Amino acid sequence: AAAAPAKPAVSEKPVEVPSPVIPKAPATDRADSLESRIGGRWLLYIGTAALVIGIGFFVKYAFDNNWINETGRVLIGAAAGLAMVAGGHLIARRGYALYGQIVAGGGFAALYVSVYAALSFYGLIGRPAAFGLMVLVTAGAALAADVHRSLGLALFAAAGGFLTPFLVGGGENAQVVLFSYDAILAIGTMVMASRRNWPILNVVSYAFVLGTFASWADSYYTPAQWVPTQVFLTIFGAL
Repeated sequence: AAAAPAKPAVSEKPVEVPSPVIPKAPATDRADSLESRIGGRWLLYIGTAALVIGIGFFVKYAFDNNWINETGRVLIGAAAGLAMVAGGHLIARRGYALYGQIVAGGGFAALYVSVYAALSFYGLIGRPAAFGLMVLVTAGAALAADVHRSLGLALFAAAGGFLTPFLVGGGENAQVVLFSYDAILAIGTMVMASRRNWPILNVVSYAFVLGTFASWADSYYTPAQWVPTQVFLTIFGAL
C-alpha cells in the first residue's frame, strides 16, 4: 500500500492578548472648585480681616483713652508684626503661599512702622539703633523671600532697604556710609536675582540707586567731593 503524503507543518501564531484597560480616577482640581475657594480660602481671608479690624479698633480705643503709653504702643506694633511674620510663614507652609506671603509682608511693614515711630514720633531710640533695627527687618524680609521664593517679598525687602537711610537719616552728609550701604544692598539684590532668576529685582535696585544718588547730589554735592563721588559711580556702574 502506498504511504499517505505527510501534511505540511502549520506554524501557529501566538494569540495577542490585549492589555487590560485600567480606568483612571477622575482628576479633581481643588483649586478650580468653588467649594474649595469658599471653604479653604475666602472664609480664611474674611476671618483674618475681621480679626485685624477688631484688634485695630480695640488698640485705637486704648490709645484714645491713654490706657497704653508710648513704649507700649511701639511694643504692641512690633509684637503684632512679629506675629504676622510667623503666622504668614505657617500659612504659606500649609499650602496658601500667596496669602501667607501677604500676611508676612504686612508683618514686616508693621515692624518698619514700629521702628520709625520709636525714633521719629516718640524718641525712644537713637538713629544708630533705628538704622540697625531696620537693617534687621530688611534682612528678615529678604530671607523670607528666598525661603518662600516670593518675588513680592524680595521687592518689598529691596524697597525697605533702600528707603531706610531716608527714614532714619538725620539730615547730615554721610556720603561714604550711604553709598557703601547702597553698594552692599545692590550686591545683595544681584545675588538674589541670580539665585532665583528674578531680573526685575536688578532693575528695581538700579532705579533705587539712581534715585538715592540724585537725591544726595541735589542736597550735598560739592566739587570737593568729586573724587569719592567718581569712585562710587564707578562701583555702581560696574555693578
